[in-house]
Amino acid sequence: MSRINLNFIRNSFKIQLAFWGIVIILFIQLLNAIILINSKKIELANDIYNNANAYAKLTTNKMVEYYLHYHNSGYFKLYNLIDELLTLNEDIEMIYIYKTDGDIVLHPNDFKNRKKPTIIKIPKNSKIFNRLELVEISSDFYIINERKKIDIVSPHIDEWGRHTYSVRYIFNYKSLDKKILKMKNEIIVISLISLFIAIILFIIFAIKITSRITELLKEKELLLREVYHRVKNNFQIVISLLSLDSPHENEEERNFDIINRIKSMSLIHEYLLDSKKFSQIKSREYL
Repeated sequence: MSRINLNFIRNSFKIQLAFWGIVIILFIQLLNAIILINSKKIELANDIYNNANAYAKLTTNKMVEYYLHYHNSGYFKLYNLIDELLTLNEDIEMIYIYKTDGDIVLHPNDFKNRKKPTIIKIPKNSKIFNRLELVEISSDFYIINERKKIDIVSPHIDEWGRHTYSVRYIFNYKSLDKKILKMKNEIIVISLISLFIAIILFIIFAIKITSRITELLKEKELLLREVYHRVKNNFQIVISLLSLDSPHENEEERNFDIINRIKSMSLIHEYLLDSKKFSQIKSREYL
């Protein structure tokens, strides 16, 4: 009896331990996923910034050359050529072409509406004006509507070493959102697969443990029934012995009373054997 109860407690503890072990593992996995996403987000943002600078360096000369060749007669051709360059980077949002004296010679609105480029003057005290004269690429950051932007000004140096134009690029982090979303979906899929495997393993483990518990309970029930039968047989033996003819009447009456008591005990014992709930046994009916 004590061995069965002890095994039952041990097996129940194993099931609880396995369950909480799975919960802890899944929690650690979720925490690692959050840390991974945050670290990867910083890494991807740096990649976008580096790619934006590289894109500006590679396309500045082409942008200005296209403008000089086509801005007067074939601005449709100009915009088509610029469109081809824009397809190389999905994060680019707007482009400007400036003269170093502060004139905007190609505005994003002209490009968007396919209008002939118009010259727009900018004040000399504006922040961008000082960046136009730099012969090195410069970058800045600003936030519009909670969206971070990369502002890059790249100088155009012609074959004679003259710096008369600069191209301004505005980049967003559109590709970052796509990559992070893709990463989250992959992590969700991996987490669901891990959760499914963990549930299957837990079910297998629980079935294995509960099957052992069921075997122990059956063994307990078998032992109890064997004890009940032995006790019942002993009752019958005692009743048979007491029912033998007695030489004295007083002793016979006393034996009769004892036999009735033993029969009552035997009936209660038999009722215990057939009953599933001991608390509902009405022993007074047999006394």
